[in-house]
Order: sequence, then C-alpha cells, then structure tokens
Amino acid sequence: MPEKEIVIQEGDVTMDISGDYPKIAISNRIHDLIDQNLKQVIIIRLLGKKIGYKALKNRIYALWKPIGNFNLIDLDNDYFLVKFENLEDYSRVLTDGPWMIYGS
Repeated sequence: MPEKEIVIQEGDVTMDISGDYPKIAISNRIHDLIDQNLKQVIIIRLLGKKIGYKALKNRIYALWKPIGNFNLIDLDNDYFLVKFENLEDYSRVLTDGPWMIYGS
C-alpha cells in the first residue's frame, strides 16, 4: 500500500513558548498530508478477551472478506488501526457493523 512520506519543510511547524504553555502550529500542507495518510483508516478496540495479532488478522479476513488488502497495526491497550487499500471494503466495514469477534 503506497503511502506518501511526510517531509517536514521549513515553516511547516512553528512553536511559540512565550505563554504558560507551548503552542505548536502545523501548516495546512502537513495537515493535508496527514489527512491523505489516514484515508480509509478505522480504529478498532477489542472488548472482552484478549486476541493475538495473527489471530485477529485472520479473524478479520474471515469476517470482513475484503476485496483488497489491509494493514493491521497494533496501537497497544487493545486498540488496532486498520488501513484499507480498497474504498469499498472500508465503506462496507463502517456501515455493516457492529462486528463481533469470538463473541466480543
């Protein structure tokens, strides 16, 4: 799944430490690149019993039957990020749920 690398250029990030709290401003260009990288991404959280990464990925393939590929990223604390290659898969998973995995 090709991703556009985010390259920080001069002026993309500014920081102001003059107040009580630092203020960090990110340019619209960087916001747009982040938006592009997070297209067709959902975050899932496992409720109930713990499931290993490979078991979860296999179960997701069996349950969602995706047309295209997807990346599964473990975010810790029972959260996972799923990034779909196929827009149809992404839309179907969002609209056909809620999804149950091993009864949870």
